[in-house]
Amino acid sequence: MPFAISNQVLRKYGNNKKCKRIKPERIKLVAPGKSIKINKNKITIISLKLTIVNQTEYTIIKVNQIELDHTYVYVCFEVNDEPLKKISNYIGVDLNAT
Repeated sequence: MPFAISNQVLRKYGNNKKCKRIKPERIKLVAPGKSIKINKNKITIISLKLTIVNQTEYTIIKVNQIELDHTYVYVCFEVNDEPLKKISNYIGVDLNAT
């Protein structure tokens, strides 16, 4: 088990006196943004040696945090917003008129 994972498990469950054994499927690990690299459409978690392919339509600028479950990967990232379109001609309609 990599050091980052074992340290996180100890921090989370170390003070719980009732906890004797931890089931791996119940653990959610958090990878902070410092241990994450972005290369085009691939996100790499350095401490876990895990690569995730970006399958969204967005271009990722920065990954803030990744949370790993035994089934899913939750990625929190920043993207560029599309610029607002300037509308020159429009018609206003009042729908509350009786």
